[in-house]
Amino acid sequence: MCLSNFGAEKATGKILVFLDSDTYLGPDTLCHCVREFDLRQDVGGVAFKVIDPKDGRIVFPFREELVGDPCFYHSFMGCAYAFRKEVFLSAGKYDEDLPIYGTEEDISVRVLDLGYQIKYVPQCVAYHEGGHPKYNRPALFMESIVANTSWHFIHYYPFQFMVLYAAKDVLKKSNKAFSNGTFRSFCRGLVRGLRYIPREWRKRKVSPYWNWVDLYMHVFGKQICHH
Repeated sequence: MCLSNFGAEKATGKILVFLDSDTYLGPDTLCHCVREFDLRQDVGGVAFKVIDPKDGRIVFPFREELVGDPCFYHSFMGCAYAFRKEVFLSAGKYDEDLPIYGTEEDISVRVLDLGYQIKYVPQCVAYHEGGHPKYNRPALFMESIVANTSWHFIHYYPFQFMVLYAAKDVLKKSNKAFSNGTFRSFCRGLVRGLRYIPREWRKRKVSPYWNWVDLYMHVFGKQICHH
């Protein structure tokens, strides 16, 4: 059982804050988080700024130009974030068939498809002592992220962009796998991703969130962040 789903079902509050066991919050983070939900009813989720306390490196968001300003974003980092409980449950919670790492994209798209926004709030700060798994668990991270990304492509992307982005992503991740010694894990993840096609294609539902402009930006490496 996914513990995030179990906790969400049992929680009695209206706002769910999810933290990994090696993550702690900065001062006033919860106050800023609650305020964002109070200010706008269309905010369904809040993405936190995530810092590695060992060296002060910002591990989310991934692009430096997004670090300082609040904006509407398309995802979050899974070690620290918040959702309205009703939104999280209405979106169907986490898919428990997916392996660890990369499941944030799936629940994010389903929340966005309900008409809610995910807002990145830099005043909501979390310190993740584990850092980023691509650095401290590279083999497991590579296998899981390749498989889950493939699942995400199959389910939500228009066909032309699915093919284009998949080709680009495979090339990028294979080069990374060669350089950090995780190529076997990359291949296992790719095989798992290909096995999703016959099983998951019939469930395919192209997300209305992905308009053509945003897809173009996403495929060619631009972060989608609306102020």
